Amino acid sequence: MRASITTTGGLLKMALDSKKRERAVKPQDLLRMADPLGNHLLTMSMSIGGNVLRTHWLVKLPKTNNPASIWLDVSTEVFTENVQAWSGSDSPALDD
Repeated sequence: MRASITTTGGLLKMALDSKKRERAVKPQDLLRMADPLGNHLLTMSMSIGGNVLRTHWLVKLPKTNNPASIWLDVSTEVFTENVQAWSGSDSPALDD
């Protein structure tokens, strides 16, 4: 199975890019809630026109296994720069 993930830094870059779009999260709110060392799981992405994707993320929170759910509208360029495929064997941090 393959999944798409990003780091907290990548998620922050996408949050900054989502500013002034329909689905956005304030970067300062994201920094307060997300695990700084966490990996975050992309559950859905779809094109909503032009070079913009609507994305849904499960965000790793500190000290819990229960993620937060957020939506971000991001440019395809910023998305591609910050999202990576994961096959389940190359990132032990996801097992935490």
